[in-house]
Amino acid sequence: SKLQRLADSARKHNKGKDLVFAIVGTVTNDLRQLDLSPLNVCALRFTEKARARIVAAGGQCLTFDQLAQIAPTGKGVLLLRGPRDR
Repeated sequence: SKLQRLADSARKHNKGKDLVFAIVGTVTNDLRQLDLSPLNVCALRFTEKARARIVAAGGQCLTFDQLAQIAPTGKGVLLLRGPRDR
């Protein structure tokens, strides 16, 4: 999942206020995404550049263990899935 997809989802859901975007996969940097709003992202892995950009924008990079402590019921968590196989 790229930062572009996260930014699009945040715009779709009112800038992602108080939402945590959960991704079962790797978050990668996307150079085409120029501006990035603060995002709270939970993923299995982050590339170094993606983590640096999320933190620099005022967001958080979380592990699933941290997510379970913050939102044990899943309230305020939006699960993003990858592309489906055809």
